[in-house]
Amino acid sequence: MQLNTYIDHTILKPTTLISDIEKVCAEARQYGFASACVPPHL
Repeated sequence: MQLNTYIDHTILKPTTLISDIEKVCAEARQYGFASACVPPHL
């Protein structure tokens, strides 16, 4: 069983930068996480 496919990688602080989001998304791809949750940016 691949536990990483059930894990969501998140960064939800309101001060998140675009570079932080890019890093979290890259880590999610690298480790095969189910998803990456990031705050909405307007």
